[in-house]
Amino acid sequence: MEYKFTDLVDISKIHNLTNLFYKATGILTAILDLEGNILTTSGWREICTQFHRSNSTTRRRCTESDIHINKMLINNQSYKIYKCQNGLIDAVAPVIVREKHIANIFTGQVLLDKPDLEFFIKQAREFGFNESEYIKAVLEIPIIQEERLKYIMDYLCSFAEILGEMGLKELQLLESQAEIHAVNEDLKNSQKILIATLEELRDQYDKLQENENLAKKKENR
Repeated sequence: MEYKFTDLVDISKIHNLTNLFYKATGILTAILDLEGNILTTSGWREICTQFHRSNSTTRRRCTESDIHINKMLINNQSYKIYKCQNGLIDAVAPVIVREKHIANIFTGQVLLDKPDLEFFIKQAREFGFNESEYIKAVLEIPIIQEERLKYIMDYLCSFAEILGEMGLKELQLLESQAEIHAVNEDLKNSQKILIATLEELRDQYDKLQENENLAKKKENR
């Protein structure tokens, strides 16, 4: 049976942890499955929530970037830093359970250099965003050093590893439960077969007894 990430971990508890992490550090996170479905969000910036994720075209570009990263996480890479289609820097670490990639932990919505205002003004006009409000949101995007982002990703990689270990333990438990259920079903089926066999033997014995009694009666005549 194929299990999803949501089958293997308690998403509500993980979301609580990522919310606390954001409140303590100001570092936003998100966890997505491999189809791009958002499972948790903590601390997302206005440029994404109010603009990029609210417009159908830029939202599709977000989803395409989220899914495309799965192909970039190859050769057992621990994480990947990349620029999304809407011009922001994101980073992602894979969650692995029994050597299978089942989810991603994201951070980002940052810049590594001063924003290219010409690019973002053009984007605002292309997608019909309120230009002044959009540029205000752009100027609020944190600019961080790539070295710091790498340290953040080292932490999130460890977190992803812990989630993978939790998922593996739950997977093993689910498999054990499924195996026990299968054994119980086999025992029930065996019991039914045994009962049916015993009833058949009893019927045959009763018929033999009946035939013997008839034979004795004929002999006595």
